[in-house]
Amino acid sequence: EEIEFGIPDRVVPNPVISAPRVDGHTLSMTVSGTNLDGNYTLAVNPDAGVTVELHNDGNAPGRWTAVIPEELPGDWVFLAVDKQCNVSDFITVER
Repeated sequence: EEIEFGIPDRVVPNPVISAPRVDGHTLSMTVSGTNLDGNYTLAVNPDAGVTVELHNDGNAPGRWTAVIPEELPGDWVFLAVDKQCNVSDFITVER
């Protein structure tokens, strides 16, 4: 009996995030990578129990943003996940 299975012929790197910012009601970060997923490009405030999706036109690399209705105290943790479930590093903005 012979079993065939596919092994990717290339490495898909994890998304990379940088320059996260919490500026009043605006959350933003720079995201690079391929197949970025707008449902999982996130800012999380653990103290407030809030998770916010950040967006960019066409899920393209660049500056991703979200506007929240009120400023929240506490730190924010930023991350991005692509459609293959590759995860960026987590970056915390301390407040």
